[in-house]
Amino acid sequence: MRTGEEERDDDRPPETYTVEEVRDGLDALDDFEKAKLRKISWALAGKADMEPDDLYQEAVCRMLTTRSCPNHVPIIAYAAMTMKGIASDAWRARAKLAAKGSGTVHYAANDPGEPASTDPTPEEAAIIGEHYRNCLSRLEVLITDDEPLQFLVEGIGEGLRGKELEEFVGTDTRGLATLRKQLTRLRSKAFPKGSLQ
Repeated sequence: MRTGEEERDDDRPPETYTVEEVRDGLDALDDFEKAKLRKISWALAGKADMEPDDLYQEAVCRMLTTRSCPNHVPIIAYAAMTMKGIASDAWRARAKLAAKGSGTVHYAANDPGEPASTDPTPEEAAIIGEHYRNCLSRLEVLITDDEPLQFLVEGIGEGLRGKELEEFVGTDTRGLATLRKQLTRLRSKAFPKGSLQ
């Protein structure tokens, strides 16, 4: 892209792309590379909770304004990494709000005015509840003779973590780790495909 020491029009360090280099690099993408970026935006759109085109446009906007990238990285990789970063940030924001008990998530980037809701519909909630009960009953059959594992499952179901869970189960940190490993192995046997099939 750059053939020598050129005059830079922004505050970026000299080893990063300039705004013009980003523009030129995006314009120079061939059809195959553009198709790759479209495919990446489609793959990450759900995680970002954005439309694929909006995700790509937000990535381009950030590449031209707030983001910087070493100029030895191909521009297609820079665009893909930017989209992935946007999607990861959005996912983390939703996870934080869900952990705090909020069911509605607001997005700063490309906010359509209506917040996206993470609350399941009543039908989805019924399906999720039924699936959860089926999984739990299948797991309980496997741990009927193991009292510490029963306490572990019950404590996790109650939302206990760390020291509270250790006290509830009646073990120390090492013992809790061992029980978690046992539970993971049992879960893998009970649900080889990750869930009820």
